[in-house]
Order: sequence, then structure tokens, then C-alpha cells
Amino acid sequence: MRCPMLKFLSPRRVRSKHSNPESDEKAACLLTCCLFFVGHWEAGMNRQFLLSLIFSSLLLSGCLFHFSNSIPLDPRQRISYYADIYKLNPESDQARQAQLEIGKIYYNQLGNPARGLEIFEKLISSNPTAPESGEALWYISSHNFQENEYELACQKFLQFMLDFSGDERSQIARLRIADCFFELGNLDSAIKYYVDYRNRYPDDLPNLPYVLLRIGTVYANQPNSAIEARKAF
Repeated sequence: MRCPMLKFLSPRRVRSKHSNPESDEKAACLLTCCLFFVGHWEAGMNRQFLLSLIFSSLLLSGCLFHFSNSIPLDPRQRISYYADIYKLNPESDQARQAQLEIGKIYYNQLGNPARGLEIFEKLISSNPTAPESGEALWYISSHNFQENEYELACQKFLQFMLDFSGDERSQIARLRIADCFFELGNLDSAIKYYVDYRNRYPDDLPNLPYVLLRIGTVYANQPNSAIEARKAF
């Protein structure tokens, strides 16, 4: 079987006629890695291991970042590009990031949010607390909220708030949980989360008027709560 890295060893790929010290260094890096790879490939070393090793070496040395401008602009070509990265080592951080990018392309650019959400779910199930899973979970939570699927949105925002408390979006997740309870008519839980939000983030000037309005609205719709409603307003 012909080694797939041989195609990178042509003079055109290794050195351009307009080379400079930085590009020469990148070319030398690529050449060294490729020669190592080809030699061990021909020697019969475990090929899956070699693919993982060469990818990691190129990434750490900066070679892959040097070629990042080659990422296709066409959405479907980018999916193929990221799919190739994923196949190199499906358990790696780079593979999870590639999987996330594929999901984003389906969701944002190809008009196929269902496929994007499916990819996000698989990404989360493989490693629920990985950073890429947090991004995927935020997409799912926001989608459910926008589609008025408030029960699902509430569950997903709560999961995000608990698993990714260090993410700055966990603050908004807390507010969205209150909104979900409000829309579901669960006013007791809604007021609990709105009041908690007000107490936790008293300096959140952009959202505080909205929160106070919601608190007042909840109290105004509950019997014998006129005094509390006036306090909120």
C-alpha cells in the first residue's frame, strides 16, 4: 500500500520559489515529519498509530496552522476537510473540534439544523464535559428555546449551568431557565430563579430591568402578592 504522505514530498509542496525563513522552517518541519512517516510506514509499523503521531507532531510544531489558509470556503468541502481530521484519531481533541465544526456548518450554513443537532448530541455523549461539548450543548439549548420547546430547553440550560459553570454563558443559562419556567406557567420556579438572578448579578444593568419586570409580572399574577409586585416594580 502506497504511503499517503508521499504526496507531500514534491518540491512544489516543500519549498516555493518565493520562500522566506519562516516558510523554509515550516517546510523543513513538514519534510522531516514526512520522511519519518514514510520510513516507518514502509517498515510495517502500526499505521493507525503513525497517522495519530504525524498529525500530533505537525500540530504541535505549527505546521498545520501554517496550512490553515487551505481550509476550503465551500461548506461541503469544509465538511470533507474536517471529516478527514476526525478520521485520523477520533478520540483526540482535534477530532472533537472537527466534529463540532461539522455540526456548525450543517446548522448555520446548509439549512439542516436537524443534522447539526444530531452531531452535537453525539459529541456530547462521547465526552459530556469537554469544551467542545459545552459549545454543542449551548447550540442545542438555544435551539430548543427558540423553537418554544421550553421543557427541553430548561433541561439543557440546567445541564449547561451545572457542567460548565466556569463559562460566562452560564449566567445567561440561569436567566433562560427562569424564562422557561415562566413560559411553562410554573411561576413558583420562575420567581425563584428570577430572584436568584437578581441577587447574584445586581450589577448586570443590561438584563436587570428585564428581570425586575418579570418578577413584578409574576407577583402581579399571584393572589395576595400586590405588595411584592410593587416592590419589584
